[in-house]
Amino acid sequence: MRGGFNVLQRCTGRERFKHPASSDPKPEHRNLKPSPPVYRLAITVTAPYPARHMLKNWVHHIVSTDDGETLHVYCHAGDPDWVRWAADLWQDRVDHMTNVRTHKWGGTVDRVRMSDGHDYFYKRFRIKGWRQLHKPRRARTTVKTESRLAEQGFNVPRAVCVIEKRRLGIAVDSALITRAIPNAHRLSHILNRSEFRERLSTDRRRALLRSFMKEVARLHNAGMYHGDLHLHNVLCRINDDGFEFFWMDNERGRSFPKIPETFRIDDLNQINKYKHAITLTDRMRLWKSYCEEAGIPESDRSQLIAKIIARSQYFWRKRGWL
Repeated sequence: MRGGFNVLQRCTGRERFKHPASSDPKPEHRNLKPSPPVYRLAITVTAPYPARHMLKNWVHHIVSTDDGETLHVYCHAGDPDWVRWAADLWQDRVDHMTNVRTHKWGGTVDRVRMSDGHDYFYKRFRIKGWRQLHKPRRARTTVKTESRLAEQGFNVPRAVCVIEKRRLGIAVDSALITRAIPNAHRLSHILNRSEFRERLSTDRRRALLRSFMKEVARLHNAGMYHGDLHLHNVLCRINDDGFEFFWMDNERGRSFPKIPETFRIDDLNQINKYKHAITLTDRMRLWKSYCEEAGIPESDRSQLIAKIIARSQYFWRKRGWL
C-alpha cells in the first residue's frame, strides 16, 4: 500500500489560522479581498462527520488525496484502515488489481486483493460527459437498494465503503467497494460455459433454473424491482442441498408496496432477451415456475408471457438476431 492521505477539518472562529502579515494592526494595503476558509490538515482520522440520507449509519470522513482532490468517504464498519485504502484505490495505487469490466460510459469494475487478505470489487462510476451525470449517484442508490433487499432476506454483496467526489454538493464521480462472495459464480457462466455444464446433470440444471425463477418471484412478491436482471448480474453458489443466489449491480433497484406490471415485465425481459444455452422447453418451465411462485392466475399467464416475448423480440430485431 503506497500513497498518503489527509483528513480535513474546517477551522472556524478563533481556531482559524492567520497570515503573519495580518498581525500588523495597520497594514499598508487595506483593500485586500477576504481570505478564503483555511483548513487544518491532520494525519490521523478525527471525529466522523454526520452522514447523509441512506448512509446515516455509516462513518463519514473527508479526505484529501495527494492529487489535491477532496473525497467524501463513507465506511460501513468505521474502520480507519478503509479511509487509507479508499484514497489509494481512488489514485490507482493498489497492487493486485484486475480489471473485470469497462463500461462504454466510462465506469470500471476491478477485483482487488487488500492487505486484510480478502478480495473486494471496486466499482468506479467515472463518467465521460454531462450526459452521464446521473451515474455517480448510483453508488448511494446501490447501498440503499441492497439494504432493503437484505431486510427482506435476500442475499446481496456486503458493501464496505462509498467514495464521492462532489462539485457544488453534487456527486460528479464516485466509487463503491463491496466484498467478494467466495465460491459463487455468475449464473450466465454456469449455464453457458462448458466447465460448469459438464458438472451439472440435466435434472440438476433444471432444478437450478426452477430455484432461480422462484427466487425472482419472491423478489417481486416483496415489491422489489431490480432493473438490470440479466443473468450476468446474478451470482450462484452451488451446494449439496440446494442453491444460493446473490443479487448484484442493484444500482437501478426500486421498491414498491406492490410491483407494477411494467416493472415486472421489464425484469423478466432482462432474463429472457439474452440467448443463453437454455432450450425452448426449459424456458417454458421457467415461466411456469415463476407464475406458480408469484401467484399469477392461470388466465393471465399466457398474456404475461406474450408481453415478455414481444419485448425480447424487439430487442433481437435491434441487434439483428431475427
